[in-house]
Amino acid sequence: MIILQTFFITLSTDIYTFLITFYIFLIAMVLFVLYNEFIKTKEGASMVSDKIKGLLSMRGKKYKELASLFGISEQAMRNKFVRGSFSADELIMIADFVGCQLAFEMDDTQKVLLTTADLRNPLPGAKE
Repeated sequence: MIILQTFFITLSTDIYTFLITFYIFLIAMVLFVLYNEFIKTKEGASMVSDKIKGLLSMRGKKYKELASLFGISEQAMRNKFVRGSFSADELIMIADFVGCQLAFEMDDTQKVLLTTADLRNPLPGAKE
């Protein structure tokens, strides 16, 4: 009888150890997947922000000027760059601000330009 009780105690301890190890493994896998998705999101945001920063630099423009155009603080503009959170309207405004065109090109024969005329809510100071 004592041997049987010892066997079940050992068996239940082994099962609990296995389950705890398994749950820790599952949690680690979920965290790994979430981290990778976070990194992909950050890298994507960074690519857009880096291109906008490059355009600003090439045109000699500053965050402060762009923030003023958008009617937000310089810190809020920096946060947008960190998050890479630019709406289509904002990208159109940025293109206009740096004297560029925002376009969709198809087969090198067709081009659809997005201009300030396409803005849903034109910002103050926007060229028409």
